[in-house]
Amino acid sequence: MNHQLPFIPPQLDQYVDSCWSERYFNEEEVAELSGIFDASNNRSEAEVSDGGVIMPDLRKSTVAFIEPNEAESLPLINKLAQLAIQVNAERYRFDLMGFYESIQIAEYGKGDFFDWHSDFSVGHASTRKLSLSVQLSDPDDYEGGDLEFMINTNHVKAPRTKGTVIIFPSFIIHRVTPITSGKRRSMVGWVTGVPFR
Repeated sequence: MNHQLPFIPPQLDQYVDSCWSERYFNEEEVAELSGIFDASNNRSEAEVSDGGVIMPDLRKSTVAFIEPNEAESLPLINKLAQLAIQVNAERYRFDLMGFYESIQIAEYGKGDFFDWHSDFSVGHASTRKLSLSVQLSDPDDYEGGDLEFMINTNHVKAPRTKGTVIIFPSFIIHRVTPITSGKRRSMVGWVTGVPFR
């Protein structure tokens, strides 16, 4: 027996697996964000999972953290949040609440990488809805280090332009390919909401 719904569920006509806003942050703003990493006394080896496990076969980089409500970085975080709200309204229509977790600034040196993974997982990662990655390095400053998405069987590269913000649902599989020379910096944050249902 074929059961029909009494209504047509809302459709997402403009959904995309990832999107970006090139040069969303200008040179001065990028320098300010990168300066937070330089000034940090709490840099650490990058961890994975809810338990804060170091897994060098999956992820290798150095990270520093920004709290979403830190006064000195609040204007830039608010600017990032405004873009996330706009893109979500146009593309995804997720139920969002805001930045709950610390925002990471990561530096990848020669040999550093982050293999295929999803930002959506158990524990606090189960509330992640949108992932945002901000390119803080000039693309000529490093080789390798591409942010790539696994879309079906295709590897799709994100733009490398400094100041560009890449936004994607946190369940999308992605990676940062190994750095072969130079250094790459990026800022990563997650906009959270109630678990998917």
